[in-house]
Amino acid sequence: MYKALISLFFIANCHAAFYMDYKLNYQTETDGGDAGAFSYTRMMNSVFFAASMDRDKRFYIGQSAIFWNKTQQQGEDSDDEFTMNLLELGPRIHYYFTQNRTWYTSLVYNFYVNGTSQTAGVEGDVSGTSYLASLGYHYKFTRTIGIGASLNYHSVTLDERKVDSTSNDVSETFSAIVPMLEIAFRFR
Repeated sequence: MYKALISLFFIANCHAAFYMDYKLNYQTETDGGDAGAFSYTRMMNSVFFAASMDRDKRFYIGQSAIFWNKTQQQGEDSDDEFTMNLLELGPRIHYYFTQNRTWYTSLVYNFYVNGTSQTAGVEGDVSGTSYLASLGYHYKFTRTIGIGASLNYHSVTLDERKVDSTSNDVSETFSAIVPMLEIAFRFR
């Protein structure tokens, strides 16, 4: 009974705030009309769930999920097409610079990166690690909702490719600076 009362006391004095955000980026580029035409499409989504770790509710730690795909084609021949679809999971730290929670920075390290990659018609499963560093701004739309944008540096390193049942070690890195629109929800 004594332990139950102590645990209820700590729960009642808990001042943690909960936080969730969704980020989106879509970009496309086309060049040409001749035999050397180039096309590129990338869609990136990110979801983050966290709890505050300080009394001021400016420092959050939680789970991030990033899912994105990329298609790149050189020329009109579909054999020159490269497609990649990835899911990235890992912890994220998020820190607001100001008390009114507008400007922020965050860092994600994804231990789990898994997906598919298709080059020249050959599809395989890929895995590796990644990280994402962000600097952003949230306009307080309401007390709990913020809308804004961020500038993100995203780097993915693939270290394994599996085609059929054959696994190969690879060393491929994809890096990009990605602007993203976002919506954030803060509770409590």
